[in-house]
Amino acid sequence: MADSKLTTFYDRISDKYDLVMNLTGYTILSRLVFKKLPNRYTSPRILDLGCGTGITTRLIEEKFLNARITALDNSENMLNIYRKKFPENEVMLGDFNGENGFYAYPGMKRAPLPPGAFDIVVSVGAVLEYGIPDKVFSFIYDVLKTSGMAVIIGAKKSFFTDIVGTICWRYKLPDTREILSTIGQSGFRHISCNGSGNRFPANFFKEIIIAYK
Repeated sequence: MADSKLTTFYDRISDKYDLVMNLTGYTILSRLVFKKLPNRYTSPRILDLGCGTGITTRLIEEKFLNARITALDNSENMLNIYRKKFPENEVMLGDFNGENGFYAYPGMKRAPLPPGAFDIVVSVGAVLEYGIPDKVFSFIYDVLKTSGMAVIIGAKKSFFTDIVGTICWRYKLPDTREILSTIGQSGFRHISCNGSGNRFPANFFKEIIIAYK
């Protein structure tokens, strides 16, 4: 995620991002997934990892009532749009793969995310696409409270996504077995993949991983 070309790409498309995501059905599919997610938390503190312009934050608010949300992304232009939508939320700039640290945005004061700070970490369309598995899942595990939940939703690996990823991201999605193995090695337990009760079309296109610390 620290790739400067990738960050520049998202900076450039930030003003069109919501429109594109809505036209491609991204928001609809994500909402289908969120409806089936487990919810055992009251007023949870949630980290929206790779928050973009806030599409996922809106879904988090619909699912987890009274959530206190911290949003993190590596694109300043995306975060500028996010802050207009959610001025009350804590906003952080940084790379979830752990490079160059985290900063409160827009003040840019260095602000490490403390261990055990969050009940839930959610990533939609970010960690699976741009994460370095052993780095990002160790980070997620570290910032979760004991019994905290990680919800990782991303594109499902296929011939199509490999082609798109190569052209658009210069990146191929990792194999699901590799991801699940890395999550387990990071210390997570009760790991499920596409087992949240979702039906076509959501889990035809999306990988849905839920894991508990």
